[in-house]
Amino acid sequence: MVYIKNKRSQWLILGALIFTFSFSFLGSTADDEQSFQLSDLSWISGDWVEEKTEYKRIIKIHWGAQMDDAYVGTWSTSKEGEMDAYEMLTMRQTDEGIIYRYEYFSRKDGFIESQPSEFLLKEVKGHRAVFTSQADPKWILVMEITEEGSLRGMQVNSETGKTYIGYTAAKAGS
Repeated sequence: MVYIKNKRSQWLILGALIFTFSFSFLGSTADDEQSFQLSDLSWISGDWVEEKTEYKRIIKIHWGAQMDDAYVGTWSTSKEGEMDAYEMLTMRQTDEGIIYRYEYFSRKDGFIESQPSEFLLKEVKGHRAVFTSQADPKWILVMEITEEGSLRGMQVNSETGKTYIGYTAAKAGS
């Protein structure tokens, strides 16, 4: 331990330490903020299909290429050649970050629009993206490319760990 007898020197050193600590703290918080670009999600573009033969159901997902500040896509499910539900999908760059939005339409509701859901992008690692619900943060949406090259999507309750919605769709034509 160093002992400094001069009071003025003690105050100068203490002030310098506080000043240095303050800047390092402020600097680290700014550096820790994550900034994502839509191009980080380019792997999602394309046509994807999952055939659930046991349910005689086909899920089709289409994500177009990035257009300016957004990706636009669709998700649909059909049974025995008849569409029974679809979603309009967007991912757009906003001041808040990247927002994933879907609007769900169902045959049983006469294809009348349901309440849209929005998720904010929280993490991108390689070909995996994690979004958190804007309305209820316990809900997360994960999209990723599997080792086999399929697109996997799932909506998970982060409190229980239970997956409520999920698909694993192969790239169409592969």
